Amino acid sequence: MTDCLPPSSLTRIPPAIAEVFDELKSHVIEMHFRWLTYRELFGISKGRVDLLNECAGPFFVIIHGVLLADVQLALCKLTDPARTPRFENLSLDQLQERVASHGDSSIAGRCDQLLVEVHARAAHVRQRRNKKLAHIDLATALGTTATPLPAVTRQSIDDALEAIRAYMNAIEDHYDGAQTGYEYSMIHKGAAALVARLQDSRRYHEHIRTGRLPIDDHRHGRQTDV
Repeated sequence: MTDCLPPSSLTRIPPAIAEVFDELKSHVIEMHFRWLTYRELFGISKGRVDLLNECAGPFFVIIHGVLLADVQLALCKLTDPARTPRFENLSLDQLQERVASHGDSSIAGRCDQLLVEVHARAAHVRQRRNKKLAHIDLATALGTTATPLPAVTRQSIDDALEAIRAYMNAIEDHYDGAQTGYEYSMIHKGAAALVARLQDSRRYHEHIRTGRLPIDDHRHGRQTDV
């Protein structure tokens, strides 16, 4: 006689919720990849930023702005209403409607509160999207507005992403008994690999400038301050 494992007490995410959850999850993962790339390039140390400026400063200024704007726009898309007058949106509000209609009442109530926190933490980014990123408000552009746009900091974006992770993982944990470590995503040959190559380039440029290229240079390793 073959022993059988007891049936799991967990239930899979209902299909009506899963089709939106799975698609949103891919967008949240992609957003974290881009934010981690930004963090690896510009949020590690002053030494790393100095290296980027030394090697290709104007180029990395562009990359800095593009990545920062891209993550902010992604945050705004995720926190858009479930629908506009003409279209349905793939957003957390859309997912919450599915959870409320097709999920357990206990998780629906908990997620509703988590979503309130998401919107609170993303509110300042949405203001920038509406006035500067997706549209160019005239008064904002000319600096004549009486209400300047709120500042967006790395910490404020980290806080918004943290709230989104809490919301998504509450649903996944409830139904599948698992959570996704969005913030621990790794990119093979990503920004860290680029920084390493720039370090190599700077070191060899110095060797050429001084006319000295030690035969065992490859053994010295890379600087640790970047």
